[in-house]
Amino acid sequence: MANEETLRCISLQSAADFSTTGQWRFGTVNSSGQVGLTSAAGRVDGIVQGNVDAADRAVTVGIHGISFLELGATITAGDSLQSGSSGVGVSGTTNAKCIALESGVSGDIVSVLLLG
Repeated sequence: MANEETLRCISLQSAADFSTTGQWRFGTVNSSGQVGLTSAAGRVDGIVQGNVDAADRAVTVGIHGISFLELGATITAGDSLQSGSSGVGVSGTTNAKCIALESGVSGDIVSVLLLG
């Protein structure tokens, strides 16, 4: 059962429209100080917490604690998670920023421990 609690967050400007994709995915801060979706195996700065319908809008980014994360592959509770394409969570240790608290399959939203 997915849950979210005690999550430290910051607000950043969005680099893109996240209205159809973006919430509960890994985000990375770009050279303009905006957050975009993390590329596969890219550096993870947090998890995008909300949907915004245009670039340059304020969006909340979770940086430490328990958060939701959308999966891009099958994972098992306890797996280290890195970013797959478009910021979805996949098992791996390259730039891993969180630990899965429950198992799931591609498209599921699961709880993760985001390591700040």
